[in-house]
Amino acid sequence: MSNSSRYLSGGFAVWPNKSRLVEALHAAGLKVREGQHSIRVESCEHFVFQGLPDLPAIDADATSAAEMIADARRVSDALSAAQIPHRFEVYGPADELLECFQYQ
Repeated sequence: MSNSSRYLSGGFAVWPNKSRLVEALHAAGLKVREGQHSIRVESCEHFVFQGLPDLPAIDADATSAAEMIADARRVSDALSAAQIPHRFEVYGPADELLECFQYQ
């Protein structure tokens, strides 16, 4: 769990490769910055695919629930358009589930 009070949990049953993730995010008009082992979605407050390819994880949080939900929706919409199965759950300050986004 993140240190923020609004955070995202989830991921992929089978992680897509890094180039496929970048392609899907770009195709949806999202700005990204690639690191050696990460992809930072700069169009979001804080959304990073990290540990690629060996220990993949998502690090995502925001200062407000509305912003975290909006960021999760943007990324989920991009992945869904590329037909990449995923599931993201957005949690609030009391660890309550606020929203769920998925494509299967």
